[in-house]
Amino acid sequence: MPDKSLQPGRDAHSRPGRLTGRLDDALQSRVNEVAERRFAEYDRRLADIDSRLKRQRRDLDKVSREAATGASLLQRLIPQLEALEVRFSQQQSGSGPVTGTTEEVAEARSVVEEVRREHDRVRARLSGVAWYEDRLRKLEEQVEAVTSRLSEERPHG
Repeated sequence: MPDKSLQPGRDAHSRPGRLTGRLDDALQSRVNEVAERRFAEYDRRLADIDSRLKRQRRDLDKVSREAATGASLLQRLIPQLEALEVRFSQQQSGSGPVTGTTEEVAEARSVVEEVRREHDRVRARLSGVAWYEDRLRKLEEQVEAVTSRLSEERPHG
């Protein structure tokens, strides 16, 4: 009958059993260290992404409010612009030379100049509204891209 004390792994106090246990412990310790470092890095990255997402949502909320204000302004300006365009068109298609006293002609020219200036201001405001709408669209696209990336990166399970 062979000596059981010389068979590897049979006796808890045998040399091969202790070596295997120490190797298992060392390997498990190393795996735990690597896993903890990776989890810490994932936590840091997730916190960074979360922070950026919150910041972008705040920016988007601000731009949304500004766009709503711009849209409201636009709704008030459209009728005014239409009225000015009608008046301007009537002034341009007038029936011949302007007649009247010198003061009336000067006042008419003043009104025409005022209408032109207001027309220019309205155009500038409308281009500002268009800029805000474009900016809002771009921010919405960025938020959508970030949220879709987050949902792809988020561990499932």
